[in-house]
Parts: sequence; structure tokens; C-alpha cells
Amino acid sequence: MSMICFCNFYTFFFNNCCSTNLNRIIYYYFNSKYAKEDYETENSEPFSLTSDTDFGKISSIEILLKYLRVVDDDVYGSSGSPKDSIKHLQGAVRLIRRSLTDINPALAMLNAFCIAYLGTNNNEVLEQELENSYKEGYRDFYSHSPNKELFYENIEEFKSKLKINHISKRVIKEMHNWATEIELEIHHDWLQNFTKSYIQA
Repeated sequence: MSMICFCNFYTFFFNNCCSTNLNRIIYYYFNSKYAKEDYETENSEPFSLTSDTDFGKISSIEILLKYLRVVDDDVYGSSGSPKDSIKHLQGAVRLIRRSLTDINPALAMLNAFCIAYLGTNNNEVLEQELENSYKEGYRDFYSHSPNKELFYENIEEFKSKLKINHISKRVIKEMHNWATEIELEIHHDWLQNFTKSYIQA
């Protein structure tokens, strides 16, 4: 998450939320359990987004799918809840993305997942962040996936997780439209490069 988005996000909540909610948002950003390098679930499963991504340097479909599990009871544990777990994940994602120097589609998609799960409350900043994060993650995963069939299977698993957790049909439909838009852009760029190479040959 860029510093500009970070500031816009918290400015919105400062202007529109009570101090209790603002404090809770800031708390998850700076105290996310999934940001702790040695964090483990109650079942002793390592679950540190910071460690798994090496502070944002590593991205993979496996990381994305693993952290979609934060809404499962074997991850959030007896003292947690799916919503609380998502807030912890969102805090970790934002903290790591703040200092990224390269693309990380897994973090981008996880950011989109968190925003979609928690909702945007019609906040334009969050709506735009949701769209940008999904497009960024989809584009980079698609571009770097040699096996497109497997890529689409993973995207379907991502969407199924959204549906299971009652994400609105509107958001899921928008994600489908964004994906189509990204693929058209990728194919357009490929065609342009092919044509340019053919002319120069």
C-alpha cells in the first residue's frame, strides 16, 4: 500500500469514524499477529506473512491460498473470529506493502480479499484500492504463470473463498470484469509487440 493511500485511508476514518474505531484500525496495522516473524496458530502451524514472503520479496499462488485460510477456525483459533483474523491479515498486508520496492501479486490479491471481506462502506478510496489491488495481483500472476489452466483454477479457488464468506455478488462480478479488462490489455500489448517485431524483421 502506498503512503498516499495509507494517508487517504486513515484520513477517511478520522473524519468518518469514532475514535474507538480509528484506534482499532491503527492497532491492527501495527500489531498484526500475522506480521510477527515467529507467529504460529494454536495448532503450531507457522503463519507469519512476513516470514513467508520474506518481508514482501517472495510471492506465489501457494502463499495466496495459504492466507485465504485465515477465516478458517483452525487458523484463527478458539479465541478469535473470522472478521478479527481478516483485520489482522489486512494489517500485515498493509504493513509489508508499505515498504515494497517490487511487485508482489500475492499481497495485492490478499489486500483485495481483505477489503472485499470487510466491505468498503461506499468509501471511494477503498473502492479504488480494491480495484487496483485485484487488477495488480491478477495481471502479475497471469503474466508470470506458464500454466494458464492452473492459473484459472487458482483464481476460481480465490473466488470460491469469496462466495463461501458471503462477499457480495456485485464485488465478485466486478472482479470478473476487471480480469477481462486486464487480459484484453495483456493481449493487446502482445499483439502490438508482435506486429512491431514483424514489421522490423
